[in-house]
Amino acid sequence: MPRVSICLPVYNGASYLEDAIESALSQTFEDFELIIIDDNSSDQSGQIIEDWAKQDKRIVRAVNESNVGLFANYNLCLHKAQGEYIKPFAQDDLLHPSLLEKSVEVLSTKPEVSLVSCHRRSIDAAGQLLRADDLLSSADAFPGDQVVDGKLVVRKCLFPLVNYIGEPSTVMFRRESIGSGFDETLHHIGDLEYWLRLLLDGNYYHISEILCNFRRHENAATLANAKGLLGGVDLIRVAKKFAPIIESFGQTEHVFLKQSIGAYASYLQSLVDYGTLNPAVLRSGQDLKDANLDSSLVPLQSLIDFRELAFQALIQVADLVGEPKVSLEKSRIISKNQFLIKSLESEVRLLVESPSWRNTRYLREVSRVLSLSEELDITTIDFDKSGDIVQQQKLYIEYLKKMIERIKNSRSWKITRSMRAK
Repeated sequence: MPRVSICLPVYNGASYLEDAIESALSQTFEDFELIIIDDNSSDQSGQIIEDWAKQDKRIVRAVNESNVGLFANYNLCLHKAQGEYIKPFAQDDLLHPSLLEKSVEVLSTKPEVSLVSCHRRSIDAAGQLLRADDLLSSADAFPGDQVVDGKLVVRKCLFPLVNYIGEPSTVMFRRESIGSGFDETLHHIGDLEYWLRLLLDGNYYHISEILCNFRRHENAATLANAKGLLGGVDLIRVAKKFAPIIESFGQTEHVFLKQSIGAYASYLQSLVDYGTLNPAVLRSGQDLKDANLDSSLVPLQSLIDFRELAFQALIQVADLVGEPKVSLEKSRIISKNQFLIKSLESEVRLLVESPSWRNTRYLREVSRVLSLSEELDITTIDFDKSGDIVQQQKLYIEYLKKMIERIKNSRSWKITRSMRAK
């Protein structure tokens, strides 16, 4: 039996599928099977999978007779898995060569850990790194390599519901922990909901090294879910399902939904503000109709401006539990500040991870030019902290700007200018 089962559900993924498969087969840890199930694709995905399967016997392939959907297809992969460890994967993403090796090392040496995930970077359709990455990641909440109590991670991710753990391509867990698998009733946050269930029975380990590239492009499933506002529907279902867990943390479904809907609305607004999502695609509500959603959960109506649509649709859902108290204008300010924070954090990481900064560490230690440590504790502002959120964001933005200024004005940075020019 293989040590690891890589689970790759595929649906019309021909554009990036070959690169994804190649990144999986190029792992330094070679004791694995790559399970690929084609969910009745209409493009060339099936032929691509067949061609690769002829080249590598570690590929186990299957084709669904009809389209079952992403999370149902993940569960079919889990059902076939024979490995001791499960490595979910996505057709758009890329695995760094040592991802399996380093994830297996964690799970094999730390029996108390039930889920491990790594830091990741976002890339565009052409495979280029996105310098201004507005997505949250595990590194934002859990800097450094560390074991974290599972229930503490669950709490941090619930209030509001934010995926600090990572997308499927970043995680690995034990086959003995599969349980009921992914919740097939969810559309947008089925991965996070599964990770939280796994962490109720064990601890979490964060690998700070970047071992995965998460691709963002106009045909991505994440963007399709945003077009249909499916995250808002999922929040209602998760609130009901996690009610006992929410109560165990001294909170209520009402509080959970108010916080989470506000966070989700800000996320949608950021997609519009920074050009990731075209407002026109939502004006007819066609995506909601195509998803066969219960109209009592998300009433369909045509609104002219998407800036109102995203918030109004969510408020309609929130009417079941109470309208969020964050104003529309303030929520937009929060959204814009979040994007700026992510951009500045990304710039800081690029600076301190550069060869010129690392190679001159001895100079900083000797001359004490900077008091800044090489490993930076970079975290975003939590929604549930006391005080005004916008003011907290402004303080953090200033902190990041000063950090960048200190690095660029340091002696070690200036004397390595020629190195960077090359």
